Amino acid sequence: MFMSEYWLLATLWARWTLAAVMAVAAVGKLLDQRHFIDTVLDYRILPAPAAQLFARVIPQLELIAAVLLVADSQMAWGVMLSGLMLMIFTLAAIIKMARGNNVVQCGCVGKLINERLGWPLIVRNGCLFIML
Repeated sequence: MFMSEYWLLATLWARWTLAAVMAVAAVGKLLDQRHFIDTVLDYRILPAPAAQLFARVIPQLELIAAVLLVADSQMAWGVMLSGLMLMIFTLAAIIKMARGNNVVQCGCVGKLINERLGWPLIVRNGCLFIML
């Protein structure tokens, strides 16, 4: 294989992996949307009405990003949407941790995985962002 073929395989793997992460995160949030809304409200970054809207829209955006990432003709949109969401999620986690409230569930995949805020989460998001 030529180097360009390896690069093609690596980017394809990264796109599909990130699409799977986005899809699982969306499904986890949609399975118990009330829990996700409460999690977003608990971050206390946005006013309550904006936080509730954010929590209702994010799972749909994650599903859209997942589809766009695997659609060759729309991949750039999927990369931009995924990158923007990863930056927002990471910033929110850093703000919550800076306030000393890192003993709460991050809400990344709803109730599917009970993951707490912390530096491992920040590193994971950074790795996902690099995959873009």
